[in-house]
Amino acid sequence: MTERKGQNEERRKKADGTIYDDVLRTIQERHGELLIPVVNDAFGMHYRKNEKVTRLPEEYQKVLSKVIADSCSMIGNHVYHMEVQSSEDGEMALRMVEYDFVIGLSMAEKSEEELVIPLPRSCVIYLRHTGRTPEAERICVRFQDGQTVRYLVPVIKVQEYTVDELFEKELYA
Repeated sequence: MTERKGQNEERRKKADGTIYDDVLRTIQERHGELLIPVVNDAFGMHYRKNEKVTRLPEEYQKVLSKVIADSCSMIGNHVYHMEVQSSEDGEMALRMVEYDFVIGLSMAEKSEEELVIPLPRSCVIYLRHTGRTPEAERICVRFQDGQTVRYLVPVIKVQEYTVDELFEKELYA
């Protein structure tokens, strides 16, 4: 009985995740302009409401599998990657760095002397959070030459916004 309950809970979480992912993709596809206030708020940008939002593919091929991002868009000359989570699961930081590198690899450009991998500006939107939910997803990447890069992905906690703030900032998405 306990095993069945656990399986049902896992199925519900996956279904919830798919629903939220689908809603974000639909907003991006049909009303991309609604993403502009979210990007402005999450990244401190100042895009106008009528700025062109170009939808980018969500599905990216890896060597043996694929990753599917919730939302990947271009506004101006910047790429934005957003993931919506119903709640924090402890693995989001790893998934974000993986998605961002795969997205970056798909846009890699060769200059005369090197290959440049432009990583997107990314954020995680948590619909629910707890005291353990971080302010930013963090990864420390150590390269073979000893260089260390801290990879920070901002976190948006929807529950921290009042209804008035959501309307004032036009965060309808």
